[in-house]
Amino acid sequence: MPAYRKTSKYTKEQTQAITLDALDVLNESPVALTINEICAQRVSLAGQTSQKMARCLNELVEMGMVEKTKSKSGRMLYMAMSQLEAQGFR
Repeated sequence: MPAYRKTSKYTKEQTQAITLDALDVLNESPVALTINEICAQRVSLAGQTSQKMARCLNELVEMGMVEKTKSKSGRMLYMAMSQLEAQGFR
């Protein structure tokens, strides 16, 4: 059996930086974005895996700062609550 990694590949500071960069991208975007579109907006997010991005974005969803929905094609879309409120939702 393979040995499982007990420590994270990312430090807490790196995870926080990824989360804040993703939130910043979503705060600037008037439309909902997929993980790939979020990563394309920032150089610092360009090399991130979709799994790490999903974990960071789900933390933001749990905090109530980001809303998540599924597109017609089945991909997850993310949008900042500040953008939703600015557009008159909620």
